[in-house]
Amino acid sequence: MGPSGSGKTTLLNVLAGRGVGTLTGSILMNNVPLTKKLKRKIAFVLQEDIFFENLTLRETLVFTACLRLPSTMPYADKLKKVDDIVETLDLRKCLDTKIGSAMDRGLSGGEKKRTNIGSELLNDPAILVLDEPTTGLDSTTACNLIDMLQKYAVTHNKTVITSIHQPSSQIFYKFHKLMLLSEGEVVYFGSSHDVMDFFSSINLHCYIPHYNAADFILDKAKGTKEELDILHKAAKEQRWTTFNRPVPSIAGSVPQTSSGQMNGHALMPADDKTMKENQAVTSESLSDGSGTKELVQGEAAKDIATTEESAPTKESKDASVQEMNTNLNHQEATNTDKQEESPEHMKAETNGFIPNSSEDDGNDDIVLGERWASSWRTQYTTLCRRSFKQNFSEVLTKIDLLRHIVLGIIFGILYFQLDHTEERLHDIRGIIFFGTVYWGFDSVFTTITTFPTERDVVNKERASGMYRLSAYYLAKLTSELPLMIIFPTIHFNIYYWLGGLNNFIGAYLAAWCILILNTLVGQSLGLAISAYSPDMSTAITFLAIYMLSAMMLGGFYVEILPFWLEWTQYLSFLFYTYNLFLRVEFNIRGDPVKCAKEESIFEECITGNATEVDGETALDSMDVLDIPVWANLVALGGFLLVFRLLGYYVLKIKYKPK
Repeated sequence: MGPSGSGKTTLLNVLAGRGVGTLTGSILMNNVPLTKKLKRKIAFVLQEDIFFENLTLRETLVFTACLRLPSTMPYADKLKKVDDIVETLDLRKCLDTKIGSAMDRGLSGGEKKRTNIGSELLNDPAILVLDEPTTGLDSTTACNLIDMLQKYAVTHNKTVITSIHQPSSQIFYKFHKLMLLSEGEVVYFGSSHDVMDFFSSINLHCYIPHYNAADFILDKAKGTKEELDILHKAAKEQRWTTFNRPVPSIAGSVPQTSSGQMNGHALMPADDKTMKENQAVTSESLSDGSGTKELVQGEAAKDIATTEESAPTKESKDASVQEMNTNLNHQEATNTDKQEESPEHMKAETNGFIPNSSEDDGNDDIVLGERWASSWRTQYTTLCRRSFKQNFSEVLTKIDLLRHIVLGIIFGILYFQLDHTEERLHDIRGIIFFGTVYWGFDSVFTTITTFPTERDVVNKERASGMYRLSAYYLAKLTSELPLMIIFPTIHFNIYYWLGGLNNFIGAYLAAWCILILNTLVGQSLGLAISAYSPDMSTAITFLAIYMLSAMMLGGFYVEILPFWLEWTQYLSFLFYTYNLFLRVEFNIRGDPVKCAKEESIFEECITGNATEVDGETALDSMDVLDIPVWANLVALGGFLLVFRLLGYYVLKIKYKPK
C-alpha cells in the first residue's frame, strides 16, 4: 500500500522481473537469483484488463490454455484445466459472453478482472502478482474478488502479492502481511493487524474510534513534513526482513496458525549473522552435493515458518536454523537410501519447479530447459484461429460492406462503359488511378485503426512469455489474407464491369491480382507505421505524409517531374500499381484506341490514314515509363517484403519484453 506515486507499481514490476530501467541490488526467489526461467513461474496481472474484445470468455481462456500449456498435454486436459479455473473464479455463467469494450457491451468490470486473473493462473504459477486489482470495482465486487484470491492462496498453496488503493476495513484485514510505502521507501512491513500499534509506538495516534486503519496509514504516509520525518526516521531504525522460506506452492503446504490463517513471513529486526545463516540454510535446501536441486517440503517447511503473533529472538532463530538443519539432514539421508530419482519424479516433488542457481544461458527458458511451453507449430495454428476470429468482425463490418458497394457503384456510374477512344483516355486513366489509390489508402487506414489495440494485447502476452513473436506475426498475416481479399474483390467487380474496362478474362484476372497485391502492400505499410507510432495521431501523421506524397508521385496528377525529383516516383508503390494497371488494360488483348475526329494527338492519325492505334502507342502518349511487367511486380513484392519486415523488427526491438 502507499499513496499515489509512492512506487507500488514500480516495486511490483521489479519483483516480477519486468524491466523498469536501471536497478541496483538483487532479487532472490527461494534464495536463487531471479532468472528468465524463474520469471515464468511468476504471473503478473496488470491493472488494465487488456483482451481481444470480439472473443468470448470461453474462447479467450481456451486460446490462452493452448498457448500457455505444453503441446504434449492432450487437448481434453487443457479444456479440463480451463474448466477448473472457471469454477474457481465463478465465471461459468458468462462463458459465452464477449469480452466487449466501451462501445460494445460485454463482460462487467469484475468479470473482466477475474478473466484477467484466470488467464494468468492457467499455467499454475508459483507466485501471483496483481497491480491494484480492485481499482474501478464497487466495494462488494472488490471484497468478493479479494475473498476469491484469499481462498485460492490457501486452497492451492500459492503466494499472492498485490498492490491495493484505499481498501475498506473488511478488505484490509484479509491480508496477512502489509508493506507500506512512502516516497519510494518502505516505512512498514509486517502484519496488517499490528500496523496501528506500530504507528502508536512512534506517537502517530488515531484518535477517532473505529476509523479505517487503511485510510489512517495512507493519510500519514502522505502527511505533513513533521509526520513524514517521524515515519521515515522510525522506519530507518528498523531492518524489515523475513525468515527465508520457500515459496509455498513450491515447498509444500502453507503453514497455518491455530485459527486457520496462513503464516506469513515474520517481521523482525535482523542482524547480519542471522541473515547469512538463513541464506546458507535455504541455499543448502536448494542444491545438495550431487547437484540435485530440491526444496524444503512438508515438516521442514513448517519449521522454517514463523508465527505472526510475535517476532522471534536471536536465540529462537538460531534454534530454528539448527532444527531445520536436522530436518534437512534427515531428509537428505532418506533420499540417499532411495534409488536415484528421475527428473520426472523431481518435477512432481517440487510442483514442476526446479530452480538452478548456476545455470542461466540467457535464453527465455522455463521449466526443465523448455524455452516455450508450446511448440512453434501449436503457437502458429492457435494464433491463426484466434486472429481470424478476432479480426473477422473487426475487418468485415456491415458498414464497410455498404461503403464499398456504394462507392463501387458511384465509380462505375461516373465512368460508365468507357470506350477505347482518344477522347476517353483520360477517363480510363482516372478510374484506374482512383481504384488504385482507394485501396492503397483503405488498407493502410484499416490497419492503423485496428492494430494498436491488438499491439497492446501482444505486448502483454509477450511480456509473460506466452509465444514467439515470429509465430504471432506470421499467423496474423496468414489469417488476415482472406479477410483482406473479400472487400477489394466486391468493390473491384462492381466498378470494373460498370466502367467497361478490358473484358478479356485474362486481363480481368491480372487486374484483380494487381489490386490484391496493392492492398496487401498498403496493409504492410499500415503495420509498419502503427507498430512504430506510439499513438493514433502520430500514425495518421506518418500516413498522410507518405500516402499523399505517393499519390502525387503516382503518375496521374504530375506526369513530368523536374529532373532532380524524377527518382522520387520510384519510392511510391502506387506508381508501380498504376503502371501495371495501364499495361494490363491496353496491352493484354485490349481494344485499339480510336483516333479523335479532330486534332488527334497521335501522329499516325494526323499524317496517315489510320483511324486507330495500338495500346503501346496509347501508353507512349500518356508518358507511361517503359518498365517491364516483371519489374513492376518485383518492385511491389519488394515493398511488401520491406514493409512487413520493418513492422516485425519494430515490434521485436521497440517492444521487446524486458
